[in-house]
Amino acid sequence: MSGAVTRRIKALDPADRLLLIGLLAAAAGTRMPGLGPEALWIDDAWVAYAHRASWSNITEIGLSAPGLSVMLKLWFGLVGFGELRAQLIPFLAGITAPPLAYAVVRSRAGRLSAMIAGGWLLFTPIHIEYSVRVKQYSIEVLLALVIVHLTWRLLEEPVRTERWRQLAVISSAAVLVSFPLASIAGAGCAVAGLAAIARDRRLSRHSGWLTLPAATTIAWLAIVIRHRQYDGLQWFWRAQFIQTDAGLRVTAESAAVRTKDMFEFVSPISPVLMMTLCAGALAWLHWRKPLHALVVSLPLLAAVGLAAAQTAPLGGGRTDLYLLAGLVLGSSIALDDITTRWPHIGVRVAAAVASVGLLWAGLGYQHPEYPIEDVPTVLAALEAARQETDTIFVYHEAKWAVATYSDFDVTVRPISNPYDVVFDDPSIFRQRFPFSPERIAEDVASVDTDERVWLIGSHLSSSWHDTIEAFLYAGWGVVAQTDARGAALLLLEHG
Repeated sequence: MSGAVTRRIKALDPADRLLLIGLLAAAAGTRMPGLGPEALWIDDAWVAYAHRASWSNITEIGLSAPGLSVMLKLWFGLVGFGELRAQLIPFLAGITAPPLAYAVVRSRAGRLSAMIAGGWLLFTPIHIEYSVRVKQYSIEVLLALVIVHLTWRLLEEPVRTERWRQLAVISSAAVLVSFPLASIAGAGCAVAGLAAIARDRRLSRHSGWLTLPAATTIAWLAIVIRHRQYDGLQWFWRAQFIQTDAGLRVTAESAAVRTKDMFEFVSPISPVLMMTLCAGALAWLHWRKPLHALVVSLPLLAAVGLAAAQTAPLGGGRTDLYLLAGLVLGSSIALDDITTRWPHIGVRVAAAVASVGLLWAGLGYQHPEYPIEDVPTVLAALEAARQETDTIFVYHEAKWAVATYSDFDVTVRPISNPYDVVFDDPSIFRQRFPFSPERIAEDVASVDTDERVWLIGSHLSSSWHDTIEAFLYAGWGVVAQTDARGAALLLLEHG
């Protein structure tokens, strides 16, 4: 059968099990330093707002991954809200991915190729970072690994009905959790269905299961995802689109730059070298196992197409992580096929050098600190000193943390920026975004009061200082200030 793995999937031996335990322990060790921060960072606080959101607006909390918001709301309902509890689901997904990648490759290939797959995920910096962030990206990697494995397994033995059912159910669930996985699920289901029909039309009765993920994707897109694509989101992603309005040459250059930028984030070694190696490996896989190759390469082509259509970003780092699973599995399987076909010492030395390079890159990697923005501390100071007639002005970057950690009544309201919330209390002002000197001045002028004003800020940048300057220019003076890590609270009075 064209494109099929010729040997049956094999069980893991005791040495493999020890390596799996080692990969799991190493993954936990490289990711644990980011657990349990004092407070959640801006983006994480936004998703963690699920603990306060109502069921009527829970899908407004995430953009492409509203399913994660639902999972978190259920989770917080069981264990309560907390920073570590919010991180736990992405963390578990993050530490499970390296050993799972090893197991998927090892069940079809040699131990060296399996170690490269596990080591690649183990030491990829952005995967380490987002294994402790309250986001969907580490979960996407885990689910993508599962979908690719189930698809390959179905291609290897398509007569077993339960394999069609498993692929259909897992693919449907993955799309609900995070919509970018629709390209992984779609590629897998399409290749499996068409291959089955081409091999033996009697297998077409099994392919009816694949209507489940297709229907789920279409319904989820129409009901939830389509309404979440705002102009503000396109503006936010503008730097990660492929430019297509200046001729074919510029389009090709832009696509190359976006792809290289993707490898900047998903590669633990030189991105140009890794991009070259992956391109060669996938080309080899298309020659030797075309169906397996299509499962991992079609999502890459879809990502390029969506970036060219100005619909989804490419080269943004975290938003590319769902593609990492296919690159890891496809390249590792191709490497094993090369070393099996030509078992010369030079090829094996090259493979060993590649694995050592991954390990060396990992050993030299410094884990980034979790970006602390201690809004709870400044909110506690506000609660202790606020008077009934005081006004609160929330700096734009602080609004999600304030919504998450305070007891202020909030309405989630997509406006020009999909991340917007509105505080129901008219004495609490929310600064608008994006910033401009004129807009900052207008927002300050909208604070129509002669009483005291509390200015809350986090994720402090130049626009935070511009906001303070705008208040000073309007005749306000700073009479008290509370500083915390990455956050601040200013008390302003008319000068």
